[in-house]
Formats: sequence, structure tokens, C-alpha cells
Amino acid sequence: MKLVAAGAVFRDPHGRVLLVDCAYKAPWEIPGGKVEEGESPRAACVRELEEELGWTGELGRLLVVDWLPDLGGRGDRILFLFDGGVVDPGFAERAVLPPEELLGARFVPVEELGNHLGEGMVRRVVQAIAHATAGTTGYLEWGHPA
Repeated sequence: MKLVAAGAVFRDPHGRVLLVDCAYKAPWEIPGGKVEEGESPRAACVRELEEELGWTGELGRLLVVDWLPDLGGRGDRILFLFDGGVVDPGFAERAVLPPEELLGARFVPVEELGNHLGEGMVRRVVQAIAHATAGTTGYLEWGHPA
């Protein structure tokens, strides 16, 4: 069965991106998670944001859909990124993180995303930001426009 996941791209007024430090794996991630059976990607994203950040705001529109090939025997995946919007810089400090799942949350400048995320995720997030700015939605394959 193909894995489907959904996440949100939150930005602060300086254009930095919210990342979360996962307790159970490296590298860092954007907030979000797996879509459960019978659950839409949007509903999964909203659920995960509440579970991971204590966030109950209004989720924005779909920014990108990305197909990710099988890397390391995990199977290929379909990933949905939604617009979390622009939030104030104190958003990360106010997040209510589940300690068994997340060690921290912080805003990271776009040019430093590669220090925290895998290369495919960096491409995906950069593309999502471009689509947020342009008011468009994109289809990607491993972070590359297809």
C-alpha cells in the first residue's frame, strides 16, 4: 500500500519556515504526518497539526502534491503540502509539543533548510513557498516540477 502523508508550511513575517525536530527520527520535518485509512489528506493535516502543535487554526489551500520514489525500501509516497500561512515569530514557542514525538519547533531561514531537511523535502518546501506566493498549486516528482 502506498504511503500518503500531509503537512503544512508555516512561515513567519521574515519568510522563515517552521520546522519540527522529531524524537523518533532524523532529519527535521515540517509539521504533519500520515493520512489514515478513510481520512482525506486535508483532514489528516488538520489532525496532525492539532496533535503536534496544539494548533486549531484555519488551514490554507493545497500548495503542492509530490510523488516521492522508494528510498531505502520504504515504498513510494504521495505527499500533500498545505499553506499554514504567515504566523507571528512567537508561534513556535507557543506550540504545545507532544514530548514523546517532538523535541522542538523553530523557524528556519529558507537558505538554511538544507541543514535540517533532506534534499527532496528542501525542494518540496521551496516549491510550496513559490506556489504560495504565486497563488498556484503544483505537481512535483521528488520535489521537482513535472
